[in-house]
Amino acid sequence: MYLKLQNRQPCITPAGEALYRALRQHPDAPPWNYEVGDRLLPEDHAFLQDFREQPARIPRDPEDLPLSLFEKIPFFQEHQHLSWVERPLCSRDDLRQRLADFVPDDADFRRLIKYGTSGTEGSMLEIPSHPRCVALNHVLVERALALHGVGLERGPVPMAAHICAQFHTYTFLSLLSVWGDGAFVKLNLQEQLWSRASARRYLMDFNPQLLTGDPVAFAELLEWEIPLQPRAILSAAAKLSPALASALQERYGCPVLDWYSLTESGPVACTDPQEPDQLRLFCPDLLVEITDVRGRPLPDGQRGQVVLSGGRNPYLPLIRYQTGDTAIRLGECLLDFEGRRPLSWRSGQGYPVTPVDLARVLNRHVWACFQFREEQGSFILRIRPVEGWAIDQDSLQSGLEQILSRPVRLDLDPSLGRDGKKIIPWG
Repeated sequence: MYLKLQNRQPCITPAGEALYRALRQHPDAPPWNYEVGDRLLPEDHAFLQDFREQPARIPRDPEDLPLSLFEKIPFFQEHQHLSWVERPLCSRDDLRQRLADFVPDDADFRRLIKYGTSGTEGSMLEIPSHPRCVALNHVLVERALALHGVGLERGPVPMAAHICAQFHTYTFLSLLSVWGDGAFVKLNLQEQLWSRASARRYLMDFNPQLLTGDPVAFAELLEWEIPLQPRAILSAAAKLSPALASALQERYGCPVLDWYSLTESGPVACTDPQEPDQLRLFCPDLLVEITDVRGRPLPDGQRGQVVLSGGRNPYLPLIRYQTGDTAIRLGECLLDFEGRRPLSWRSGQGYPVTPVDLARVLNRHVWACFQFREEQGSFILRIRPVEGWAIDQDSLQSGLEQILSRPVRLDLDPSLGRDGKKIIPWG
């Protein structure tokens, strides 16, 4: 196992290996179904330390980002003759349809890793990334926690637990050499696979300094009543309600941060320590614009769409990327933020089912658009096929019913989405 660990964790120490073995072989460990590692090399750590020491200056204008970041990107070159504000916005659909146009021409892919994201509409998008990019996200976690007066103990000790509550997801253990071989676990509160008693014993022994997850997972964690003493909680992927934030803070007695982050960009903003209803921008390498629908920048105080440029991903520097979220910018804060809302349903067996779970079934089929909703206790899926591609209705329906443990009505609707109105896939 040590040789395999060295491949995934090139900077592993003997103390880190001992911690890894103890946590992986714990008698109450979850059923691990995946293996990952940080893949950082010794020379990466000087790069990460340089980033740590950068001043916390938040970009306000394109000039605050290095132009060299974009010059070798085909999409940027296409519009070389335009000023920044005249440049077209790009979207998730652009990345899906022409990803190569957003990757620098001179990119060195020898250290390429990829992440899959289903977003809010359920269609999968694979994002190229780099081990340094992932590690820089952890450095930004340090910066955000410092705003709230929280520090983490680095070293070969339990560091963070990422909590999920899904029908199926990857569960794994990794060491983060950016945090001195600190242990990170991704766990799934799915009682069919891992009992509450085992989860309680494992998490109490692990005693993570940091809890991460989404609102659905944290609501489930509260129901499981596992006594933990984290130093902070980061809730991402969907907007955290004030009521849930208050319940988490009361239960665990630590700062609870609403964490605005995208797979495409990494961290963007987090709960402001002085104004909990605002999000504080804290990333020195990411330009956040508020624009109208045509991409024209709006002054502070006006609501518009959140548009991102820059970032730390050498394979995908963002150029005026539409997030689909809206907010008002005021200085270094985002006010009245409207992002994706947390969604989940209860299966017939009582466990939570999320859009990610359902998207895994939907993405085995070819479709143009869909709407899934619960209506008077019944689940209904309307879906528009792609012309020339047949949908295996029996397979699709049985796949959804297996997850939901309840009947699903499937309606094929060739007219869905053809009236020009925006389709909200999850109702």
